[in-house]
Formats: sequence, C-alpha cells, structure tokens
Amino acid sequence: MEEKFLIRNLFNMNGVLILSKRLKTVYPPFDDEGFKLFIESRLGELSFNERSYLISEAIEKFLPDDFESTAQILLDSLPEPRSTELKELGAFMILPLSNFISRKGLNNFDTSINALFQMTLRCSAEFDIRHFIAKYPLETMKRLEILARNSDPAARRLATEGSRPRLPWGMRLQQFVIDPTPVLRILEILKDDPSLDVRRSVANNLNDISKDNPDVVVETLKRWKINATPEREWLINHSLRTLFKKGHKASLELQGFPPDINVALEDLSLSKMK
Repeated sequence: MEEKFLIRNLFNMNGVLILSKRLKTVYPPFDDEGFKLFIESRLGELSFNERSYLISEAIEKFLPDDFESTAQILLDSLPEPRSTELKELGAFMILPLSNFISRKGLNNFDTSINALFQMTLRCSAEFDIRHFIAKYPLETMKRLEILARNSDPAARRLATEGSRPRLPWGMRLQQFVIDPTPVLRILEILKDDPSLDVRRSVANNLNDISKDNPDVVVETLKRWKINATPEREWLINHSLRTLFKKGHKASLELQGFPPDINVALEDLSLSKMK
C-alpha cells in the first residue's frame, strides 16, 4: 500500500544531509555529524512547523554565535534559484534558514533584510519578513516598495504576500488591520504585474484588507476598474470574494449587480443522493 504523503515530511533527513554537506563545504569547522545527529534524534513525529524550528535550532547550535558570520555562511550555502541543486535540496529546506534570520537577526536589520531577500528567491520568506515589519515598519515597507519593482517575481511577491494584514499561519500585522495605507502603496505598484502569482497575491492581500476596511478596498478597486484589462478584472473579482459572501452592497454594485436586488428561493426541494 502506498504511504500517505504528509507535509511534515518535506523536512526529512535526506534534505538535512544535503544541507549539512553544503554548510560543511562553505564552513569547514562545521560539525556536520553532530548537526545531523541532533536533528535525527528529535525529528520523530514532529509537525511541519516543529521540524522547521528544529532545523533552525540546530543551525543556531552548530554555527557561530556571531549572527553576521552565521548569516553569511547560510547565504554562501544557498543553491542558485531555480537550479537542479535547489531541487535536490528541496525549496522548503530554505524555511528553517529564514526562520533563523527572523529569530536571531531582529537587531541586525540590513544584514537580515538582505538575507531574506536572497532566501525568498529560493523559497518565500513571507512569514519571516513580518517580524521586521512589526519592529521596523517604515524601514521595512520602504524595502518592500523597492522589491515591488524588482525584476524577479519571487521578490515582487514577497512585497505583497509578506505585507498581508492577515496572512494565514503568519503573524497578524495589526497596524495594517487598523490602517492599510502603506500596504496599498505596494499593491498599486503590482496591480498589473505580469506574473499571475503576484497578481493573485495582490488579490489575497486586498481580500485580507476587506475584512476590516471594506470601503477602502471598494474605493481602491473603483479606481482600478477604469480601463481595466481582463487580468485586472480577474484580480478585482478575486479581491472581493469575502465581501461578496457577506452581501456587501457596494462591492456587488461595483461588479454590476443592482444594489437593491432581491433574491428569493421558491419551491425548493431536496432529495437524498444515492
């Protein structure tokens, strides 16, 4: 019988062995055997997030105490984006590295932001960038505005996905729940992005914002509706899905539904499916 796939198994000992080898190559004093044993003896039935944290903890334990030095070792160990080596390692194995950066590098802003940029080109750092937004909102959002104009879609996606007020499984950015203005400046840049992944992220970000600031989203999308391409029309529609479910009148009207429409179900019958 085929074994059931478990997402936690994306962090596995094969990936740990490859990561260990890459770290040893760029930093010869690295205790690769101790690193592997530390992880293997604890991996067991840990969840996805717990496994990621375990590997991040091992990085902290077996690499230098000096954050700047360890950050550089991690960067030197990275495979090239979209390379065969990255595929062999497994892109998800980058997550413990970016987790280390957000845990230990909050007091090293420039080094950490630059490291997360390099890591997001391999696997999104959308969860870890949020810690820097929370601590350094102005500085980090300025960096994300720059990334929003980057030539690499992975970098542009970080600008919008990382700034979502209510990113699932991510730390809530309460300042943007209250006032999403800084986020909207980034979304304005990316609303016609050539990458579908980036446009989808823009829509998801607006959908987040709509849960707390529905009128702000509708007014934004009214402007975007003018001379909208089919791609932007899709983005607008996808952005409004939560408001549609709530029957939000202004959002329905924006998409051509009469605001005073009445809907009734008559002669409804249900039958049990065989």
